[in-house]
Amino acid sequence: MLPLSLALLGLSFRSLLPSLPSHAEASLSDRGILSPTPIQAAALRLLASGESVVLHAPTGSGKSLAFLLPALSRGVGPRSKMMLLAPTRELAVQLAAEADALLGGEASVAIVAVGSRPSAAEMIDASVLACTAPEMLELLGEAGVLASAADAALASLAVIVLDEIDSLLPSESFRGPRALAMRKAANKRADEPAAQTLLLRALELCAEPELQLIAASATVSRPSRAKLARILRRDPLGRWFERPLAVVRPAELEAADLSKMARAVTVPASIRHTYVRLPMRVAKLAHVGSVAHARRTGASAAQAEAELQMRAGHKPTLKEKRRLKAAKSAAAAAAAAEARTHPLIVALGCAVSEQQPRSALVFLCRSSGLTVRKAARQMRAIGLPVKALHEAIGLEHAPPGLHNVRKAGTRTVRKAEPVEWWNKPEYRDEDASVVLGDGSDEEDWEEAELATSPGGRSSSSTQLQSRQRELAAQFRACAGLRAAESERAEPPVEPPFVVTFEDMARGLHFDGVEVVYILGLPDSPATYLHLAGRTGREPVLSGTVLTICPGNSHAQLCAWANRLGDVHFEEVELEGLQQALSNR
Repeated sequence: MLPLSLALLGLSFRSLLPSLPSHAEASLSDRGILSPTPIQAAALRLLASGESVVLHAPTGSGKSLAFLLPALSRGVGPRSKMMLLAPTRELAVQLAAEADALLGGEASVAIVAVGSRPSAAEMIDASVLACTAPEMLELLGEAGVLASAADAALASLAVIVLDEIDSLLPSESFRGPRALAMRKAANKRADEPAAQTLLLRALELCAEPELQLIAASATVSRPSRAKLARILRRDPLGRWFERPLAVVRPAELEAADLSKMARAVTVPASIRHTYVRLPMRVAKLAHVGSVAHARRTGASAAQAEAELQMRAGHKPTLKEKRRLKAAKSAAAAAAAAEARTHPLIVALGCAVSEQQPRSALVFLCRSSGLTVRKAARQMRAIGLPVKALHEAIGLEHAPPGLHNVRKAGTRTVRKAEPVEWWNKPEYRDEDASVVLGDGSDEEDWEEAELATSPGGRSSSSTQLQSRQRELAAQFRACAGLRAAESERAEPPVEPPFVVTFEDMARGLHFDGVEVVYILGLPDSPATYLHLAGRTGREPVLSGTVLTICPGNSHAQLCAWANRLGDVHFEEVELEGLQQALSNR
């Protein structure tokens, strides 16, 4: 007997969701989406009935529509909201834009994330709330009408979606005879994830007996599912005591023996996996300094020189002369290092020049030592028409928690936050001109606060969604795909070329991405799967991934082949790379 999910393949959206609003169906048809994907066929009816599930399917398989469409068919509104909880601000904006397109102007969508802070009225009136956990907790922790509105919004929830569940609720796996002791020790020293705190707060405030919870990821693991189950056992109303979350997979995975597979979900087989080796001598020069370091050392030299000049009539001691000389030397070395183009950026320029992709995404790994601003600046310097992702969607001046900063005289006073955002790698940007402490960068702070204030240019959820749709339209146009009615953008003069940090890859979707460039070695096989999965997505199932590996890191990358589902890594050589590296 065929599995039910296999029997449902080939049915239309209307057949699976008879109550699907006509404007949502028209939106899908306008974008060329005419039939459900395997994960959608398996999940739509189940979710429309109100079941709480975990969606486990490959990257680019349509999980977002799988949890959005059933909620819209059941009906969402100000008193029966849908909360979309995402690990990154970029994904929150993307989900909000997707939901808004399906709603067709029938209801409003509010975004609570870095760079978007809706008013109390917007939160109350919204039917869909797309948010990141730290920023939502920040609103809940404040005093005043905005915190009351956030509480009211959580109390009126009907559906909670945890997109990229394994990123929202990270868990460690331990093996061996001391696994239990190691797990207990890790649990003691680990802080509670912000998503866990927010989820527990929502369960406490929301009294809806039929509250639906949906988790989704391409790399959801047993530890992540077990962690979610432990959290749900703390629900005051016990709504999941007798109905644990079932795992829903596409029909082909349901019929397969997962115990014999290295990884249940892999990237599409049509993706080509390639890598470029950088010489070891270049890899040793990977860390080429930063603007901030140059500023710090330069300031030290100026300070030391000023101290000597202030001592009128004082003959500098030998120790003072040596200190001044060392400070000046360090400042000159840092400035010279900053002037050199990072070898990974040089290799990227050669790759783009040789491949001439119509569209591309560039991901910076932690091992690269690069920040997004620094990489974008150096890419533009060598002629690449690159945009940072946060800038492209309208989040230029808004690091997390920035709206929590207020001035008192000439000092900058910062209120307590749920997380220390400056320690997050994705926000660790040495090029940032904002300096905590002396208030010397007042114009930067005013511009940043404007971006996050209720009346600021980037605070509007509608504006963020519009910028996201414009960027998506550029990718669609370059891929030769039909533009939606809401995306009647002119074909871009230059191909869309976007750079961001590796953690931002989770859930990111643009149609027809031709090439994904990875600078450095990703953190893990799961991270590589998410990075590579930005191409080869519905509706264009082909694409190329090029990883630029410094030193011997290519050996580690190739060793992941089996854990990634027996993918084949192909080494490529870039013409003129050696010459470009020597001339940088």
